[in-house]
Amino acid sequence: MKIFKDLFIRYNNLNESNFYILFSNNTCLSGVVEILPGSDGGYVENSIIKEPTVEGRYTLRHNSIDLQLENGKWISWTKITDNLYQENDREIIRLTDYNLSEAFLITHQNQIQKKTEPVQHGYSVLDTGLETENIFVANWFLGNTCSYSCSYCPSYLNDGSIPWTDLEILKNFIDTLFEKKAGQKIVIEFTGGEVTLYKDYGALCSYIKSKGGVISMITNGSRTMDWWRKNVQHFDVIAFSYHTEFADRAKYLELADFLKDKVDLNCNIMAPPGKLDFCLELGEDIRKLGIYTVNLMPLIEDLEGELLPGYTQNELDVIDQFNSTTSKEPIVNKTKVISKRSDLSKVYPDGKKQKVSPPLLVSSKENTWWGWNCLSGVTQIAIDAKGDIFRGWCMVGGKIGNIGNPNLTLPDDPVLCNKELCHCHFDFYSKKEIL
Repeated sequence: MKIFKDLFIRYNNLNESNFYILFSNNTCLSGVVEILPGSDGGYVENSIIKEPTVEGRYTLRHNSIDLQLENGKWISWTKITDNLYQENDREIIRLTDYNLSEAFLITHQNQIQKKTEPVQHGYSVLDTGLETENIFVANWFLGNTCSYSCSYCPSYLNDGSIPWTDLEILKNFIDTLFEKKAGQKIVIEFTGGEVTLYKDYGALCSYIKSKGGVISMITNGSRTMDWWRKNVQHFDVIAFSYHTEFADRAKYLELADFLKDKVDLNCNIMAPPGKLDFCLELGEDIRKLGIYTVNLMPLIEDLEGELLPGYTQNELDVIDQFNSTTSKEPIVNKTKVISKRSDLSKVYPDGKKQKVSPPLLVSSKENTWWGWNCLSGVTQIAIDAKGDIFRGWCMVGGKIGNIGNPNLTLPDDPVLCNKELCHCHFDFYSKKEIL
């Protein structure tokens, strides 16, 4: 977990030397950077509770958390309610696990200093078409086996450390989801890893289609042309990624040409610093095939929200210019209603709307909505490779459940954002509204 200190300073003009953040991430007190599990609970690094920053061991108890300081002294924080903890018989505000209802700063003396204000962008709503079109989206990280191992991609997304889930378990969850979201148009977005490597992928998609679902997927297209010819009928929307470190340019263009009149195709070219000329040329060649739904994607470091180091401002400006001329209408447009989901707009207090895209929000460093209400979990969910379900890939709100639970309950209410940066494009499409 990252300390949110910089965000508080940036938006509240505070001096770093005179406050600490009281923060909970299911384990400890405040400013937790890393938790190292151990037999007696584990080890906490950089957990700030008093000046100076301390490190120590922690033990979770039924209604409290004990932290051992460097000098061997133990401090016990006793739980009073979900929002209050007590130190030395004094009540102090504490955040609930992952669920930020109100954010407070505390001084060295553990006194509440001030409430933080939501991030200000000038607009009051980031809107999508999910609510108005009655669409529900499940973004499903099906597995972390991949045919590529890109340098900018974290190993947990491509090292194959998590086995594929049995097909029957996946089908049972599909039954549960369609029952709970009856009456809504359900879109399943598969990501990985490389989802096409799953041996039962075609059968899984066929089952979802038989229930009236829409299949969207992200792929690097590394399977053979024969594979694509046999399976393309299962898919509705394909985000086709080009990765300069591994992809074969000629094969990419061949497959894009094949897919363009069979699915709603979006070509996303990963554009690392220093490779812009090549990426621009490839983008123009894709457009020559009659495919105008193509974007250059500025890369995010370790998927944590910050742009990969090394971009010049000119490169970012060129990427924005190229993307501003990209069409939102695929050649086929077989899922026209679903495509309205991507109508991402800033809505200003006077009612004025401005179209925007995730790459533009990232390159302009506007991908932060701290303190805003977000409909993640209500209109969208994220599912990891172990089957755990969350509101979004931000993990705000904590774990909802698991695909193996037939009695799963999904959220009805928005959640207050407590993330410094929104790093996943999928999460951008949950409607956000400033309080």
